[in-house]
Amino acid sequence: MIAKGHVLKFRALFTLVLAVVLFGSAYPAWSSGVRTDAISRLKKPMPPIDLMPKDQFLSLSEEYKTIPYGDKSLGYSLRWPKGWVAGEDKGSSNFELNTKLFTSINIWYSPPRMGGRSRIEVKAVDLEFQLTAEQWFLQNVLESGQTLEGFTVHSLNKVEALMIVMEEDISYYVRTMTIINGKRVIQAQYFVPMFFWNEEKAMQAQCLDTFSATYPTESMIEEMLDFQFLDVAVVKYPESWRVRSKPLTTVERMNVKFLNIRETKSIIGSAVEESVEGQVDASLVSSQISPSLIKEINEYKKTLEGTGMLIGKKIENLEDYKYSSNFSFSLTEVYEGIDSTNDSMEYELWVTVMVSGGYFYFISLLTPSRNESYFTWARNTQSYKLIIEGTNPTGAGFYDTGN
Repeated sequence: MIAKGHVLKFRALFTLVLAVVLFGSAYPAWSSGVRTDAISRLKKPMPPIDLMPKDQFLSLSEEYKTIPYGDKSLGYSLRWPKGWVAGEDKGSSNFELNTKLFTSINIWYSPPRMGGRSRIEVKAVDLEFQLTAEQWFLQNVLESGQTLEGFTVHSLNKVEALMIVMEEDISYYVRTMTIINGKRVIQAQYFVPMFFWNEEKAMQAQCLDTFSATYPTESMIEEMLDFQFLDVAVVKYPESWRVRSKPLTTVERMNVKFLNIRETKSIIGSAVEESVEGQVDASLVSSQISPSLIKEINEYKKTLEGTGMLIGKKIENLEDYKYSSNFSFSLTEVYEGIDSTNDSMEYELWVTVMVSGGYFYFISLLTPSRNESYFTWARNTQSYKLIIEGTNPTGAGFYDTGN
């Protein structure tokens, strides 16, 4: 077991071991923009705006609070400009959201005028998989082909954006605040015809700044299921992922695969075709049979290369993961994945090593790259983060089997 005083030294050693053993030399992390251009080009700072004094803004706006359809996860508050026309209050109607299309839950219109009316619209949609607000929003922008004029991440569950959209021959500056609240996305959009934007942009920004969920919840989008490594450890994984594991008959070396499988109906007939869109491998190795971390990394490299996947340059270190406090060492790094049999797709390989008691924990994710398929990458990497955070030694996993 690694003493706490040696954790930093071990972390530095492991990073060096990965660089030398996996590649033969130390590669630097990619500079920004090498393979993240598809995403980074969307992220622009919000244009500076001279805001109104708070007292003036409050005098020109009204507060609105509601629980649409009686559903607290949709409850929100917002200030809107005085003199506007309010839409229908949907406080008690029965409804169902879906995961594909937004449902409008309220709308306000400015007075009629030449050049187009401004409006504020609040919408909601259900989430199907665990994603951050940034991941969810950027995926929708990529699908729509829109260009962002500004983008701000306020938190994992809240993002703000400014874009230009065209509706019926009128160009609008649209400022959007998106909040993930439990299994729901609630979004407020303030549309301003381009001709009026300079005079209205402060009101637009300050109204959306007041948009918030009145009953915030941290409930998971997907149920997390347990996979038990005998009496050594438990791994939590999202219910939409499938488990592939041979019977666990020994505590010395154990392995399980979690698969993100997409099902599509065949063009001919009613058959369902399956394709693997992401794979997480989790292995536990007792230090009694493998006292050398370097040996295990070499074995991992051989296994991976046997599938035709080669490990390329390092992309980044991940510092924001939350690991169980029962691990004496933990580290996650991201590498380029190279398919030696097919160079038409880009992959990423995420690797985590953790140590607890007398066990090495090796967990890896193979996923299409963020540029190849952003939604698949976002779903895979967010699920991987949950799996890592949900891995915990139990029972025999706390003890050093070498003693």
